[in-house]
Amino acid sequence: MKQRLSMVARELRWRWGSALLTAVLVAMSLATVLWADAVARGAADHTRRIQRDIGMNLVVLPKNTNASRWWLHHEVQGSLPASAVDRLEQSGLAGRLLPLVRRVVQVNGVDVLLTGMGRERTGGKKAVFEQAVGEGVVLGSAVAAELGVAAGDRIPLPGGEMVVQDVLLEQGAVDDISVWMPLAEAQRRLGLEGRVTEIEALECRCDPSIQDPAAWIIARAAEAVPEAVVIRRHAPAEARRKQRALAESIAGLVGPAGAVTGLLLVGGLAWLNTRARRAECGVLRALGWTRLELVGMLSGRWFVIGLLGAVLGLLLAATLVIEMSAMWWWSLLAAPTAAMSAGLLPVLRAAAADPVKALRT
Repeated sequence: MKQRLSMVARELRWRWGSALLTAVLVAMSLATVLWADAVARGAADHTRRIQRDIGMNLVVLPKNTNASRWWLHHEVQGSLPASAVDRLEQSGLAGRLLPLVRRVVQVNGVDVLLTGMGRERTGGKKAVFEQAVGEGVVLGSAVAAELGVAAGDRIPLPGGEMVVQDVLLEQGAVDDISVWMPLAEAQRRLGLEGRVTEIEALECRCDPSIQDPAAWIIARAAEAVPEAVVIRRHAPAEARRKQRALAESIAGLVGPAGAVTGLLLVGGLAWLNTRARRAECGVLRALGWTRLELVGMLSGRWFVIGLLGAVLGLLLAATLVIEMSAMWWWSLLAAPTAAMSAGLLPVLRAAAADPVKALRT
């Protein structure tokens, strides 16, 4: 055994140039695969953040709500128990949940959407859609303009006056006509303690095998909150799903393409290497080496080269990518195995050659 390992080490020293070149190719191929993996994960995270910030795409309303009246006036019939939020969270239907109480009220003759916002349920992630509401209220830009008020002023609301804490920039959405306050305060002022009128949600990542995500979501919601109805904003929801699928498909091509290219290059070098060493293989066979021993020695060469390439590839990838994935360490085994597999066919061909014919070359 020691003799065979010594032969591998001597052979690598004797042909160090080709061994180093092959190790560099393995390293570059591996670094490409690891870089593609890191870019794919980073792009997926960035895509999720962009799509998340676009807003919620599910609205959960009391079952008797007239959809037309809700779209026109945000008018709901009845309310939902606060426990509905807990049930939705436990169902896994949505990645983010935002409990709300909304009512159209008049402030100095101006219709505004009084909105109480509760704690965003995020599954441990950072909250995004909660307004920074403290002791006062936050006004939408259109409300502030119509009432002619600014931060620090007081405005009359159901249940008593409150101080304007802040005024939002123009959003181009229903937020512009809203008056925001903490959920508990809005519930108290509107007589809806322990109730919500609306739950906004960001739907979960549906399994790709689900052909009709809308039907699946509505069915799951009916099980979790039978007293509610779900409205899905199909355009942003489908755009999110298609963008995610596109990013994943592109990422799934870059890494394998780099790996296949590296295997082909290593296989080509292995073919040239064994072809140039036919006479050496013939000498070893004439000295009594069996075909299995010869295969072991030549394959050992490619394993060592692959291991060296894996180490270099990890170092190279670490300089290109800030955050390393735990799966990267598997490359210390995967790269040598792949290099040995790429050189297997030429090695078998060299070991199977007739030693007499090999010595004549």
